[in-house]
Amino acid sequence: MNNQENGFTVLSFIFFCVICFVIIMVVASAYGSGQRLDRDTRRITDVSMINTALKSFYQDNGFYPQQESDGIPKGIRDYISFWPQAPTPADGSCTKDTNQYNYNYLNSGNNFSLTFCLGKTTKNIKGGLRTINPIGIK
Repeated sequence: MNNQENGFTVLSFIFFCVICFVIIMVVASAYGSGQRLDRDTRRITDVSMINTALKSFYQDNGFYPQQESDGIPKGIRDYISFWPQAPTPADGSCTKDTNQYNYNYLNSGNNFSLTFCLGKTTKNIKGGLRTINPIGIK
């Protein structure tokens, strides 16, 4: 007579559970990294769109717009359909306060700065608090 039972042993069941757990953790980690990259890519796209609108405003008016009370450049809505909001949550070293697009009117309209924050280096732009002005991104 054969006394072997068919099916899993306790040890093989535990081994199976550990393998499943590792696979789930790898997939979850990759998913989270992909979402962070998507948010940073959107931040760069938003800032580029704002920068283009500001440059168009300057070409038409000879100066950059002043800020409205809500911090959005006055008259910019004629050049951009909406003022984008930075995607949430904040990533990397960014905080809730730095995860915004902050426009600053400078030098009587001859210059501007726009600050934003990236969680990680994206599209060759270093992560952290960054500033864009008419010359480029710092």
